[in-house]
Formats: sequence, C-alpha cells, structure tokens
Amino acid sequence: DIPSVEYGDYVAFNSEKGGTIEGLKEDGILDMDSKLLSHSIPEWLAMKAMIDSWLADALAYELWIGSGGSAVRQIYYSDLPWIIGKALHWKQTQAAKQRLGITMSNTAEREAE
Repeated sequence: DIPSVEYGDYVAFNSEKGGTIEGLKEDGILDMDSKLLSHSIPEWLAMKAMIDSWLADALAYELWIGSGGSAVRQIYYSDLPWIIGKALHWKQTQAAKQRLGITMSNTAEREAE
C-alpha cells in the first residue's frame, strides 16, 4: 500500500503533491512548520531535507528490493499483462539498486544499513 494520511474524508498520499506533509500543508489541513521560531527554520529545513532523503532511500529499497515486489505489483502493475509488469519491475529494481549503490559484492552490507 502507498503510505498515506487519512483525516475524515480527506486522504493525502505520499506519491502526490510532494508527499503527505506537503499535501497536508497545501490543502490547509496541517502546517507542521507554522509554530517554528524564525531563528530555528534554517536548521529545521536542513534536518527535514536529510530526513526526507533517508526516507526516500528507505522507501525505494523497501518497495523495489526488500518486499520482493509484492507491494509494487499491487500499486503499479496489477492492471498490466504479467510479462510487461515483470519486465517493468525488473527494470525499476535495477534502477533502484543502481541509485542506492547496491551491487552483488555489497548486498549484505547495504541491506544491513
């Protein structure tokens, strides 16, 4: 399933509008930055960017490599013919491995991270 936040009838999906946090902010549901003091905003933005990049890498790993493809099959390929879904999944898995720096020689080490 795609990570999401539900609030009454409203649903913010992680795959839309820059993620759930930005979606909630743009739609006026919740602004997590509104109570920040002005002098702490630069530090918060740097930390938020670091967390976002770590979460993006962890999510990419879990979706394309760690789950064995079961999650992405339901999300992206369920309406495609089997062979096309299989080929697209293989291509995306290889792209994710390349982006994350996963090779045959360092698989166990990167998986532990």
